[in-house]
Amino acid sequence: MISSLASLDWIIVEKIHNFLLLHPALILCAVFLNYALVTTLIVLIFVYLFKHHHHTGHDDGWILFPFVSALAFTISEGIGFIYFRPRPFVTHAIDPFISLSPLLKSFPSIHATMAFAGAYLLFLYKRSWGIYALILAFIIAFIRVAVGVHYPSDVLVGAVLGVVLSGLVYRLK
Repeated sequence: MISSLASLDWIIVEKIHNFLLLHPALILCAVFLNYALVTTLIVLIFVYLFKHHHHTGHDDGWILFPFVSALAFTISEGIGFIYFRPRPFVTHAIDPFISLSPLLKSFPSIHATMAFAGAYLLFLYKRSWGIYALILAFIIAFIRVAVGVHYPSDVLVGAVLGVVLSGLVYRLK
């Protein structure tokens, strides 16, 4: 079962990678979006927090968003220490489209974990803003696979982990 999942993971990465190699303009878009969308998501969250604080005077978001981000990062890193999975470009003959150390773990994706943690927390606070944030998180996760630094299961587990963590923290606040 695990072997077939790993094979499916690689097949998806390889198909996306080969498609992008045929379309160099899309590689440039993917590399740009890899960095720009994370910044966009962070700005969206900060704009919400400033606007929300201005209208309501509540400060709990200023505590919860950094806390959830730190928790998501720490747990994702901890999982990586327990189960180290090499990145696709380390175990297969592809060149990633962004520069990244081959010594860094692939599973789970920290980008996906943190993006979904922040996006889902925003969704819990304000659904209309959260929908945009979740769309950004989905694209961030896809781009991480497209640039060749994660397998689909890395970002899928990161997404689930981020949603679960932010849901628990929001519920316990």
